Amino acid sequence: MFLNVPLTQETRSFSERTGRAIDQEVAQLLAAAQERVRTTLLDRRGALEALARLLLEKEVVDGAGLRELLAQHPATDTARPQAAEIKAA
Repeated sequence: MFLNVPLTQETRSFSERTGRAIDQEVAQLLAAAQERVRTTLLDRRGALEALARLLLEKEVVDGAGLRELLAQHPATDTARPQAAEIKAA
């Protein structure tokens, strides 16, 4: 069930082959997004840890405080190889 519409074969307007192609594309999009998130978290780990400490201390951080914290903890090198580049090698 998706959006209160049952997902049965009768409601699909595409073939099994097209369905597999869609599934494959969605899986690739999700894998790429997961890699971007992983890279961002690693690159911003210092800021993330500093934010966690600040939130434990103050419980609330406003936009200006967050911008200041991010300026004090710039992202590390984002030039590390992506998963797709590693697999292609």
